[in-house]
Amino acid sequence: MKHWPQGSPRERFEQTAGEAARAEDLFEQLLPSADPAEFSDQAETNLRAGVLRLVFVADHIPDTLRRIIEFLNQQTDRGGHWG
Repeated sequence: MKHWPQGSPRERFEQTAGEAARAEDLFEQLLPSADPAEFSDQAETNLRAGVLRLVFVADHIPDTLRRIIEFLNQQTDRGGHWG
């Protein structure tokens, strides 16, 4: 991971949630059948390997961002790597 901030994805999730107990509650709501430790380990492995998919959620996506998203989709559909 070239530019990932210090700490594991799980640590960052806990920081964002405010505390570990709140993070556990949120995780349970989002992925009730998943094991948090296994999910975190797999997420870190995928990030280190560059295996990821970005999801953009917005009321309005400007044309410039739309073109960037389309470009990235084309690259990942072809197995491209832009790291």
